[in-house]
Amino acid sequence: MDENFSPQIINQTFPDYIRFINELYHLTADTVSTAFNSLKFCVDKYQIPLHTIARMIDQACELHHPNFISYVSLLEQFHENYNFDFNIYRFQFGKLCEYLRSKYGIVYVHMENDQENSQDGVQFVFDIHEEQIINFIVHDDFQSLQKLVDDKSIDIHQEINGKNLLGWSALYGSLACFKFFHCNGIEVQQNTLESAFIGGDFEIIQICEQIVNPTKRCIENAVKAHNNEGVYYLMEKYNLSYSFRTAAYAFNFELFCHKIFISGKRDNAIAFSVFFGVKDFVEYLINSGANISGVSGPKKKSALHYAAELDFKDIASFLISKNADINMKDKTSMNPLMLSALNDSYKVAQFLIENGAKTDAVDHSGRTALQWCAWMNSPGVARLLLEKNVDTSVFWKNSMNLMDIAQLTKANDFIKVFEEFQSKHKKQ
Repeated sequence: MDENFSPQIINQTFPDYIRFINELYHLTADTVSTAFNSLKFCVDKYQIPLHTIARMIDQACELHHPNFISYVSLLEQFHENYNFDFNIYRFQFGKLCEYLRSKYGIVYVHMENDQENSQDGVQFVFDIHEEQIINFIVHDDFQSLQKLVDDKSIDIHQEINGKNLLGWSALYGSLACFKFFHCNGIEVQQNTLESAFIGGDFEIIQICEQIVNPTKRCIENAVKAHNNEGVYYLMEKYNLSYSFRTAAYAFNFELFCHKIFISGKRDNAIAFSVFFGVKDFVEYLINSGANISGVSGPKKKSALHYAAELDFKDIASFLISKNADINMKDKTSMNPLMLSALNDSYKVAQFLIENGAKTDAVDHSGRTALQWCAWMNSPGVARLLLEKNVDTSVFWKNSMNLMDIAQLTKANDFIKVFEEFQSKHKKQ
């Protein structure tokens, strides 16, 4: 065991961050103001990038739809207090941020192809809770459900969005409704138990596990929902495990640290530690002995790779100050500069270039950083590369030049920057 990551030490070292996450994932109408104050404190203390805060709020909401209005209120306060512009970032915010984009009339230009699907997702949140029966389940209103059944107003064997009513009861931890449907002949299925680990009601979980066995998806759902007691239960009773990646993507700081504590695998954790956006935590890991070049995930990315991709300039700067390899390639031969082009992380790209990043490197697909800018419509990084006079005449797969790529992907921002460069170059 790695005592540097014991619950006691971590709680003493990062108490404010842990408090914010706990408040975020247990948000109610009464705790929005408290959570927002914790949010502000953490932004100031840990310098967490604003786009990371938006993603944290959004992900917390994704599995807690009954409190959707509370999350809307929290994100609106965040948006108005920090003047956060959703258009700046490429990250795939979920239903909550799409709702705010709709409310404020924001057109997210980088998701034009997905705009219709995104709005459908927003509408789903409202439609599903306008369903009378779902509303009763959300509030565990067994008596109202009983009346609907007695009046033959509903078919208890129906499915809503691919899930039966027992599954919806498990998802929202509504024990009385769950028992009602179960006693009326709706059978427990594998996905019922999987939903129960999101809902977090332990009695529902115990009823389900008498019929079906927990799977890997159960513990993954529990991690994502921050049902940490459910995770510890599955680990102890069924010897199930979760990955650093799952915990990091879910911003489950407690479980991320717990996995280091019980496994001692700091080198496996260092890359994914970047996801939390807390430089102090990355520094704490390295000071505890983690290898700064440790890689994780299917593409074997390092901490610097993720810092570049996720637009964490402060973390990237710190890692380079600790001699992280600025040109290190992942499994697909992408270096940090190429990854900065995926989300137009131009501040990180500028820092990488100033510190010796190779601007002409080629990955396994045959793309350079500038070609990635054309693919991903990254004008900021493109402008930096063009100022360094990188080769603009290279072809991808011997057939497509930069403008071909940009026109194919409708990278209009890139096209504008590139045409300005060409015009200036011709005059010279």
